[in-house]
Amino acid sequence: MLCVNVDAIIAARLLDILWKDYKSDASDERDLDTATSDVFLQGSMIGGAAKIDVRLTCGRHTDTRTPLSQCGFVV
Repeated sequence: MLCVNVDAIIAARLLDILWKDYKSDASDERDLDTATSDVFLQGSMIGGAAKIDVRLTCGRHTDTRTPLSQCGFVV
């Protein structure tokens, strides 16, 4: 199993979608920048809305932190 940052997956998928247009000069760097900004903004808005929904439906005392004594790491 590979651990991959979600942002990396989104960036790779966007390149997959937009790269042909960029290389054929059908779009430029500004178009790529706009597309990535829009996608990440939408994702952030969805995440924010989901967090608000969880707080409202599950209560405000949803502390999900793990105590330090139970934390560990794998090499």
